[in-house]
Amino acid sequence: MLSTRSFLSLALSLALAIGASVDVLPARSAEAPVEKPDPRQREYERLLGLAQRPPAPALETAGPAGVTARDMTFESKTLGRKMRYRALLPASYGRSHRHYPVLYMLHGYMNASHEWDQQSQLARLLDRDRLDLIVVLPQFDNSFYLNANSDPKAMYMRYFFRDLLPEVETRFRARSEPPARAIAGVSMGGYGAMLYGLRYPQAFSFVASFSGCLGMMQKPEDLAQALQPFDLMRIVGPADSTTREANDPIRLIGAVDVKALPPIWITCGTQDYLFEQNLDFVKVAAEREAPMTFVTGPGQHEWVFWDAQLPSMFAALRTAMGVELDDTRLLE
Repeated sequence: MLSTRSFLSLALSLALAIGASVDVLPARSAEAPVEKPDPRQREYERLLGLAQRPPAPALETAGPAGVTARDMTFESKTLGRKMRYRALLPASYGRSHRHYPVLYMLHGYMNASHEWDQQSQLARLLDRDRLDLIVVLPQFDNSFYLNANSDPKAMYMRYFFRDLLPEVETRFRARSEPPARAIAGVSMGGYGAMLYGLRYPQAFSFVASFSGCLGMMQKPEDLAQALQPFDLMRIVGPADSTTREANDPIRLIGAVDVKALPPIWITCGTQDYLFEQNLDFVKVAAEREAPMTFVTGPGQHEWVFWDAQLPSMFAALRTAMGVELDDTRLLE
């Protein structure tokens, strides 16, 4: 008597011999568990999509505030793609032929380039204080304003100096000499502004940081964990990377020639989760007698606090840069 296995083998051989088609079914196995979507991944993708959306249409003529906003796109040779920025032009720009000083204001992580214009009283302050100043809000993605350690297509620091500055200074009547150039930023952008000011102090006449992550290079693994699934380590590299060493504001403020630094203005709320690392930076800067102003008070990591500090920052900027007032507005 044939066993079951022998019988099945004989049946298969006969079927193949007479040209019959045979469908061989896979062996049954336990069903693979259905992977549940990661809520952090979904939230990351949602925020990334919002940050990458083009800005609302900018004003092509002076609006009620007297400030003209223009959204520009240009080709970055460094990054190999088109990049955006918004330029806020003073009310006097359209009726004069002179060149203006420039303030670059850098956005935070997961924020769009024009976030300063949407979340703060920036345009109203420029008009109220009659500041003859061009303000540029550039796109920097989630780059932390660095030349990435392991991605040759993400050289964002190089992009700022080689592409963005020449673009702005040729597209608009923007003064190109360093005494007429300032930089400020919020959160990730505060880190970027401080980093650029410390590494290239000769390029700026004023540097401001709003709750910047100034101590992130002390232990970036902690921040990387908090930002997952975003891959921060791709940018900063391993513990012994030159990217970390060269871009640590706390180390830099302890090593640079403080006499060569432009005036530095820093703010951070006492309830901000970045307050301690801002305090660490301030302590080193104070010990070295760096030209620094530190403004603090109750506040968290939020636009309500940063917006309230803008008038103080602009007052310091005017003193440092000698920004002129639009006296013709007094006749209106």
